[in-house]
Amino acid sequence: MKLTTVIITGFLLITFAACNNNNDTGNRSDSSAVETDSIAIITNKIQNDTANADFFHKRAKLYLSEKNYNNALSDVGKAI
Repeated sequence: MKLTTVIITGFLLITFAACNNNNDTGNRSDSSAVETDSIAIITNKIQNDTANADFFHKRAKLYLSEKNYNNALSDVGKAI
């Protein structure tokens, strides 16, 4: 189980590094946006714009910070 967690965490970190884009359209940086947006808010945004990979990426980061690896991995797959 520990090996699976390490593999998933490594995959997520590599994926997040590869998905980093610097097209900040607002006054907030990406990291502060993730800190201020809750999973519920991001989920609502996803329901309104299911093709926006950035929303899935942000929610995956929130799931990862809560150690909810299954949902984080699912959202990373959708973001890609």
